[in-house]
Amino acid sequence: MRSAALILKSIGLLSAISILTPGASTAAPYGAQWYDVSEYLLGKVYVKVIFLESNEKSPNTENWTEEEKSNCREALEKALFEIRKRFIKEFELKEGSGKLPPGVNLEFITDYETVEVSVEPVTLNGSGIVFSTGDLKLWVNEVMTKKGFNKKAPPSGPQPILPYPPYQYNVAEYADYLRNKYDTDWATVIFFYDNSNDEDGLFANKRSAGPPMGVGGPGLHFSNNRGRPFIGKRQSPEDPLSVAGMIHEFFHVWYAVDEHTSNKHFKDDAAMGYLRGENLNYGKDRGYRSVMYSAQDWPELSPYTKKQIGWTDSDGDHVPDILDVPPVITLSPDTKKGAATYKGRAFSPPLPNRNPYSEGGTLKPPHDLSVVLHLSPTPERRLGIGDLFKKVPAFQPPFPWTRNDITINKIISVEYRVMKDGKAVAGWVKAEPEDGAFDDAVEDFRFSFQTPSQGEYAVEIRALNTVNFYSDIVRIQ
Repeated sequence: MRSAALILKSIGLLSAISILTPGASTAAPYGAQWYDVSEYLLGKVYVKVIFLESNEKSPNTENWTEEEKSNCREALEKALFEIRKRFIKEFELKEGSGKLPPGVNLEFITDYETVEVSVEPVTLNGSGIVFSTGDLKLWVNEVMTKKGFNKKAPPSGPQPILPYPPYQYNVAEYADYLRNKYDTDWATVIFFYDNSNDEDGLFANKRSAGPPMGVGGPGLHFSNNRGRPFIGKRQSPEDPLSVAGMIHEFFHVWYAVDEHTSNKHFKDDAAMGYLRGENLNYGKDRGYRSVMYSAQDWPELSPYTKKQIGWTDSDGDHVPDILDVPPVITLSPDTKKGAATYKGRAFSPPLPNRNPYSEGGTLKPPHDLSVVLHLSPTPERRLGIGDLFKKVPAFQPPFPWTRNDITINKIISVEYRVMKDGKAVAGWVKAEPEDGAFDDAVEDFRFSFQTPSQGEYAVEIRALNTVNFYSDIVRIQ
């Protein structure tokens, strides 16, 4: 395990730690903003599923049955189960044991709801990838209005050459609300629409279901597979939404990008995710089988996909690199009349966020103007913006998204002991959290004890975080 001093030096916190103040009490991870709802696939995830039901004001050509909803639930639950099983295989302490280190976990909480909308989604130009022609925004914004999340605007700052719809921000804010309400680290929203009776099962613009709302979140949309049960693997173009296909699309929410060559926007020069994972297996160039190349390759993942979603363990200790950071402590002693009182702050710092997506998303100049955090790629050939890009090689993202340093680690204990003549007077004693519980990344604490009646003494303090990493011991003479 790396020393706390080394970690702090690398993230520039040695001088800042003493002035950190805890934010409002929310479930969102330390450092996350409202739009950071799916930064890496670790911890606890709230998955909100909405079945879109057209009401009588629309053509109402589709009507959900309980069996169709059950098919969708079964497929999604299977997909999430498969992802967690694959996660356990990646980080388990002993092969086949299924046992993970403390604080290392991946958990999904699903919630299903049917919401009426005034349109029949499958009859519209619904893919949403090309915002100028897609009608995805119509039914998404109807749902968000009903939920009370229909007024979120992008942060102030430079605006894009081509406008983006507000539904991205509305869904992100809704997801942020859900994770705070249900005490999870992340959240995503999945919309299912009915295409059971549609002639070809496609949108009016002849696009199929399944694209993410944006690489990095905040959601997805799927069809109900024309009312049929979902199958285990893709067998033909008529079965586009297998369980493995759902897994492929779900990974996009966590910054994994396609390795198949039909995606011309994120090629082998793309670098994505919190750890800046390159896409070097594009076109299977490095020979790895991976679900991001083909759904039929599940449960295989290339090392590049693993890095994009945050599943790496460089030192082999079974703790993901993003969480492999020890806590640090600052202290302020206050000794009075034979009693010693100490106040301090324990902090479990985040690993620096290296996601280049907010800076253009690729090692080379980005392929199109839509390469910006949380927004879907827009084919430049359709919008005629290729020439515009040549004029702005020093591309700045259209919105001032930041690469926020985020951790799901928390302080779970602070301990102290009194030393005299180089030996501990007693064992480690727990300090008291100022807010009543050690359960956040930043915790203020205090402790008091009677000073020894004779001789010199010292005090040692250490903090422990959720992945069982201790801080360096702080010693005060």
